[in-house]
Amino acid sequence: GAPKMKQHSYLLVIAMLVAAVVSCGDDPNVNNNVDSDSTSEVKTHDSLGDIAADVSDPDTGTADDFGQPCTSDASCNDGPCVMAADGSVCTKTCTYACPDGWSCMKDPDDDSVSICLPNFPTLCMPCSENAECDVSHSVGGARCIPLDNQGSFCAGSCTDADCPPGFTCRSTADVDGDVSSQCVKDDAYCICSAYAVSAGGRTSCSITNQYGTCEGEKTCMSPGDVTSQGMSPCDADVPAEEICDGEDNDCNATTLDGSFDPELGKDCDGNDADLCLEGTFDCVDGKLECSDATDDAAELCDAVDNDCDPATEDGISEPEFGTACDGDDDDLCLSGAMGCVDGKMACIEDGDSILDICDGTDNDCNPDTADGSQDPKVGTACDGDDADLCAEGVWTCDGGTFVCDETSDPKVELCDGIDNDCDPSTIDGSDDPGLGTVCDGDDDDLCQDGFLVCEAGELTCDDDVDSIADVCDGEDNDCNPDTLDGSGDVGVGVFCDGDDVDSCEDGKTACEAGAIVCIDPADPLVDLCDGVDNDCDPATPDGSGDPLVGVAC
Repeated sequence: GAPKMKQHSYLLVIAMLVAAVVSCGDDPNVNNNVDSDSTSEVKTHDSLGDIAADVSDPDTGTADDFGQPCTSDASCNDGPCVMAADGSVCTKTCTYACPDGWSCMKDPDDDSVSICLPNFPTLCMPCSENAECDVSHSVGGARCIPLDNQGSFCAGSCTDADCPPGFTCRSTADVDGDVSSQCVKDDAYCICSAYAVSAGGRTSCSITNQYGTCEGEKTCMSPGDVTSQGMSPCDADVPAEEICDGEDNDCNATTLDGSFDPELGKDCDGNDADLCLEGTFDCVDGKLECSDATDDAAELCDAVDNDCDPATEDGISEPEFGTACDGDDDDLCLSGAMGCVDGKMACIEDGDSILDICDGTDNDCNPDTADGSQDPKVGTACDGDDADLCAEGVWTCDGGTFVCDETSDPKVELCDGIDNDCDPSTIDGSDDPGLGTVCDGDDDDLCQDGFLVCEAGELTCDDDVDSIADVCDGEDNDCNPDTLDGSGDVGVGVFCDGDDVDSCEDGKTACEAGAIVCIDPADPLVDLCDGVDNDCDPATPDGSGDPLVGVAC
């Protein structure tokens, strides 16, 4: 009751103001000529709204909670609680005009009252259908528009309202293919609003690679900014090769599970004792199964690999296989066993007697033979307990244990290109006594500034420094007493000016007593009157040293 009475009071005040405006025809600031053009009508309404503002008309914001957050109509002073881009806020009643971004329209719940409704509450909200964008208590007509490859986002009808900055009114097809005039984002990046977050705004997205395309969604998680837009990452699966795992790996329902599995259709061996590839791999309930329904193949003595396992002996499945037997040999032992020979069962003893090896046992069942007397290892070459790895001894049998009898000295690794110590891990020449001694390499000096190294089986002087020049310092720098001091000095032999009157470099440097001196044996040059700087001194006048200058004439 109270809000309705307040509204009636506002309307009465406005009616009085309109009458006053109409009666003031002589006022040059009031336009009484109402043009039939719709733009002129809007301007007239705006003027009336401005005038009414001076006396607290509803159009000017008498509701001091306009735009404030709310939870229900009861929490607002004037208008109802409506959904705007910033969330649920209080609106206000109006007659003609509303603040920017709002339009004065009939209340959808009470057409006897006009209220300010937001123009574009869902603008730029992620969506999948038009109904998500065209909400009640708004200007209406908003559509869900595909935006480049970013998904679909709400636009806003620009038939009765101007687009905000960053948006352009365009004739655009929505997700249903219908074309209408909508405010469309100038760039391809929409940012989540507070309303979009509260409404759980979401749109489609996809991940594509060489295996296919998987569809998913991305959702408004927080108020957006220019970097994250407030959107979650796309929750689509990453397409992968269609293997047999019960999953749609490539996101294509038409491809069978496992259709591209590299194992599919390959020959395989089922769950039996043999290893024969008598089946093929099939994809069953997301798992590779081998269709091997044959019985186990027994390994008979027939010279055929019946069980397809080269590790099993021919005839191993025969009942007498492996039983003890004694063949035609010289030992006294039952040392044979029944086996398969050329596809027939026979006693296998290799045709030889069992040798008495070095193990402390009477192997040949003959107590008269010494332990190890027939061991093939006894008497063979071996390496004893010395520094080299050379087999210079022989194996003997002592108490059932092999002992290497080696009496030679250890071999040292000389630089000769031969593995002297029989150890490939030691460097050639590593034990050579000459290795590392100082030496003079193939350079101009005679100084021993290198070391002997082993290269290609020969001791070579590793002198990689430059030749030492004999500079003028009183020292034998190049270690060669036959070269003069300073003979290699770059400062010796250059032109110089000696201790004379002129400044001409008509001498040359030389090394004397370990120091570089200028040898200028020529007479001093005088400046003659010939237009040339004879004494090489620009400070002396031309002819200052000429004997004719100053003579009577």
